[in-house]
Amino acid sequence: MSAAVAEFGRVDCVVANAGTATLAPFEEMTSDIWHNLLAINLHGAFYTCREASRHMKARAEAGDPGGSIILNGSLTVFGGAPGLAHYAAAKGALNSMSKTLAVELGRHSVRVNTICPGYIVTELGGDDEGGTAGIVAATQARTPIPGIGRPEDLQGIVVYLASDRSRYHSGDTITLDGGMMAQLY
Repeated sequence: MSAAVAEFGRVDCVVANAGTATLAPFEEMTSDIWHNLLAINLHGAFYTCREASRHMKARAEAGDPGGSIILNGSLTVFGGAPGLAHYAAAKGALNSMSKTLAVELGRHSVRVNTICPGYIVTELGGDDEGGTAGIVAATQARTPIPGIGRPEDLQGIVVYLASDRSRYHSGDTITLDGGMMAQLY
């Protein structure tokens, strides 16, 4: 954060997006598997948000309020996924943390929101449809909008939340999943 502020003079938006995923059935999950994932997905986002909060609060107290912090969540915030208890715990914690940050930072006009994407084809889950055919097929079967999510599908919501167009939008958990979570059957 210090390097970014030194280079640009200020930081208006931070997207806490770094993460990893490993599969492990809960009863076989070792402490190392649990803690290694939390170190990246939860603690890494915590440190990022903490430093962004410090900068944006100090800037506001100096007469220059505003900013946006966007956390990358997951549909595991809303439902279970076999082998991903540690991943779901980290994403659930981030979602809860975002609510507190929205309340604490709101008086400084800093907005905090979480985006919970559905399955997006990336290097994390396999960078092409062929490498993750089972997940892609299952996702497509449950998603009302045809196709599969791609990183560029996140651009619009991220740009909106980063912009002043979202100046009154805070404390939200937004799904971006082609309608998957809206569908009961």
